[in-house]
Amino acid sequence: MKSGESPFRKNEDKIDLNSKFGALAKGKFYYSAMLNAKSQFANGFNFPNDSVIVSRFAAPAFITIALGMDYKPNDFFSLFVSPATGKFTIVNDQRLADLGSFGVKAAEYSLTDSSLISNGRKIRAEFGASLRAQYKQDVTKYLNISTTLSLFNNYTDPKPENRGNVDINWETLITIKAGKLITTSIYTNLIYDHDINIPTYQKINGEKVQVGQGPKTQFKEVIGVGISYKIAGVKTAKK
Repeated sequence: MKSGESPFRKNEDKIDLNSKFGALAKGKFYYSAMLNAKSQFANGFNFPNDSVIVSRFAAPAFITIALGMDYKPNDFFSLFVSPATGKFTIVNDQRLADLGSFGVKAAEYSLTDSSLISNGRKIRAEFGASLRAQYKQDVTKYLNISTTLSLFNNYTDPKPENRGNVDINWETLITIKAGKLITTSIYTNLIYDHDINIPTYQKINGEKVQVGQGPKTQFKEVIGVGISYKIAGVKTAKK
């Protein structure tokens, strides 16, 4: 993406893989197992500084494995609840792991001479409960809404005061068709993870200076207009 005189930079870079297996329990309830993996393709930078990498492929990566029940009352809504969920945060970059990025345990240094005592951990494992609600429907011929709300509670957190915190990831995509070719899309993403510290900046003497850090709610909104065209399938002759 290029904006004004600013250099080109990526505005969306996401790998999101989902797999779910279910077996009918009774009525509209299913025994289910779910696997979700998230990461990115290319390096990320803290613009305008484009020399220090702050994220890369598998740094971070988030893997969630869950066992539970899936409720599907119709074709456009599902509610998956799991009392047994494993969530793994991977930071496959030692420099970022040493900084404690994305919630992994940071490196430890000596207070006397700042020498390294132990490297930062590349994996953070959590176990708890999760909920995933999905809704996707063509509301009208020209309007489609797709939204997914994912919640996770780590009830094995080593700090008892943190066991009431809930990680939130809520994604919504609204697609509006204007005729046969023009499509407008509105995408929003809300994220909160108590284990991830977000820097706080202030302008001091005209310069952007970090003055603190802590967990914060993150929100992203993207509005796009594009051209879409559906190519009819090719029919094969029957023998």
